[in-house]
Amino acid sequence: MAILRNTLLGLVAACVTQGAALAQDPEALFNAAWRDVMLDKKEDALAKLEGVLRLVPNHQEAWDLFQKTQADRWQELRLAEGEIGKIAKHLADLARQRRIEINRDTDLIADLVESACDSDYQTSSVARIQLANRHSEYAVPALIEKLGDEDTYVAAIQALVEIGRRATPALIEALQTNNADVRRGIAATLQMTLDSRALPAITALTRDGNEGVVTVAVSAVESLGGDRGADAVSLYTRQAQDYLMGRGTQGLDYSEVVWSFVDGALTYADCLAEVYPYELAKRCAEHALNLDPSSDLAKTLVARSYLAQTAAIQHGAVGELADALPMLRMVAMATGPATLSRALSASLDADQSLAAVAAIEALGDTLDPAAVADSGLITALSSTNSMVRYAAALAVTRASRGGRVPQSGRVVAILGEAITEEAVRQITAVGLDSASLRTLEATGNQRGYWTDATQTIQGATRDIIFGTKDPDVILVNDIQSDGIPMDIIGILANQNTTSDIKVILVTDDEDGANELYGDRIAGVLTPGFQEHQLRDKVNEVLADLPVDSRAARASRVAIDASNALHGLASSRVDVSAAMTNIAGQLNREDDVAIPAAGAIGEGGRSIDALVAQLSGDGSAELKQACAEAAGAVLSRIKNITPAQFEALKAMAIDGDVGVDLRKAVATALGQALLSPAQRLELLMALHTAATVDGDS
Repeated sequence: MAILRNTLLGLVAACVTQGAALAQDPEALFNAAWRDVMLDKKEDALAKLEGVLRLVPNHQEAWDLFQKTQADRWQELRLAEGEIGKIAKHLADLARQRRIEINRDTDLIADLVESACDSDYQTSSVARIQLANRHSEYAVPALIEKLGDEDTYVAAIQALVEIGRRATPALIEALQTNNADVRRGIAATLQMTLDSRALPAITALTRDGNEGVVTVAVSAVESLGGDRGADAVSLYTRQAQDYLMGRGTQGLDYSEVVWSFVDGALTYADCLAEVYPYELAKRCAEHALNLDPSSDLAKTLVARSYLAQTAAIQHGAVGELADALPMLRMVAMATGPATLSRALSASLDADQSLAAVAAIEALGDTLDPAAVADSGLITALSSTNSMVRYAAALAVTRASRGGRVPQSGRVVAILGEAITEEAVRQITAVGLDSASLRTLEATGNQRGYWTDATQTIQGATRDIIFGTKDPDVILVNDIQSDGIPMDIIGILANQNTTSDIKVILVTDDEDGANELYGDRIAGVLTPGFQEHQLRDKVNEVLADLPVDSRAARASRVAIDASNALHGLASSRVDVSAAMTNIAGQLNREDDVAIPAAGAIGEGGRSIDALVAQLSGDGSAELKQACAEAAGAVLSRIKNITPAQFEALKAMAIDGDVGVDLRKAVATALGQALLSPAQRLELLMALHTAATVDGDS
């Protein structure tokens, strides 16, 4: 018995010791948390990750942990929902900050560049590998300086080739240098890396004024499969269009920075992934414009690049750049109405609705009123996309500056639709069959839902990354032509801004889907689903999410539409076609309801909705606006029903109602064509009320 007791005590002691050791080892805790997640022990995993968080308080320690642990385990934990995923993302962000510091350390880079140019093969070889693996593109500025020295020219090229495609954007910008040796060295480097993104720049270099540069550039163009006689401007504009559409970059091509050549030096600026392709498009378009300042296409692409960034920021994909929004819009507007109109047309053709909306808004602020009727705004009124239609109607109203409104009937009808917008469920679908697509479209025609679809994983992920779509739910077919559902799930996990997007899988194997994807999917629909099933499932998976962002988007549309309709009515534009919808908004928030009341006052023919609101639960300001609007209507139509008369009279003599509102109601009654009996009844009631008030 003593032996058994001693053995048990030893085992307990060993377990305690092991647990204590685990509690002090972030690597062991991290790996244990991963195992718990794989075993669906979420509470145990969370406790361990919280322990990791206590042991890893700064960038360096997070970086050390990241280097010691497997990358796929980080990915698994980041994909987890709730606090587990949040902690894993936080730790990954800490590690990333330290990695960035190391990547960009100019002192470390300078030492390695010197070693890379050393005559000793072993020394230079090790240094080149470290430059490529640790510092990558951030080593380019120091290396191109070595291209200007014949003693280090070859070594610098070797180091740049070792870095490979990551160096290409910086090298393209550095071609603006006045140093012909550097231009020649860059051309030689790009010839060896075989990066087709360099083809426009290398083609332009075949017209260089230095014979040595031209010789290398011609050879590089041939190696890249290009044509020496090709038009570099056309190549640049084609590449800019590719970048705008999410083409032209491979997975590892995305960078955290964009490069510029300013005052003879190569510099970088931080850039978020969501706008990175637009920055590349912008640079390509600007290079084309430098080669041919008369190119309308290049000007249009410059505008589209700025508008695409504006759209991404406005719609929340990259809220961190909100401070840059005014400058981006200013540059886009500076391209002029003609260029903006071309940008609008191109964006609509490319199905980039958010960029099209940005172009429309810019046109609304820049167009001369006389030019509105012949602008792209009128074409946009016919768009099947509600966001585009609404923006176009608002822009036409704004650009008309209170004068004649072209297509006023269509504008009023669209604004009448827009004023009813409230919280909307936005659904994007990927790879659905034709029957399911018809069901999706039918759902999108119902109030409160907005839907769209793409047939490829690549298209969907591009739209999410670039912010051209910002759905609440993604409906994904489990069989795809160009990928698997996990591709989209992984993108959502890596994009902090899309962490609230829910994935619904369309599959006939619900058990298998739940086993494979677990809580990475919010729900499952069976192929052949009906409208009510789709609506119910979407509402179910979004039930616990705040609707603030969706409601804010819709409310902003309704507010703008309400103010626009009020302005149109004030300008004597006939808004009667929208009057039913306008009257239906008097129970909304004041930002919508008060301008709606004003629109009724300026253009309405009935006071029923206004009178009903006077005794409702609305604010004092809204009731005042309704009373004043009723007076404006009665001044035109004169007629008043007995019920309307009694309701207004009761309000006018109600001692519990504020004096300003009572005065507005009395003034409204004064505008009506009352019978002698009604007039006497009103005056006697008001006299009695005044006496009572005076005695009190």
